[in-house]
Amino acid sequence: MKYLLLCALLYPFVTGAAAINVFMLALMGRAIGLPSLTPVQALGLGAVLSLGLTILAANWVRRLTRDG
Repeated sequence: MKYLLLCALLYPFVTGAAAINVFMLALMGRAIGLPSLTPVQALGLGAVLSLGLTILAANWVRRLTRDG
């Protein structure tokens, strides 16, 4: 139960971080000829990627609180 709450609390922050990273990566990709993404597309891709990333972040936080 606490794990799911932690995931729910972390999800918006992880989504924002993932979206920013995807958008910046797409901007850098323009240098080698890749198409750019709109901010909305980057947010959508960031939301999908953040599902798995949230689990990783929650496990990291749990490990920090358990060991600390």
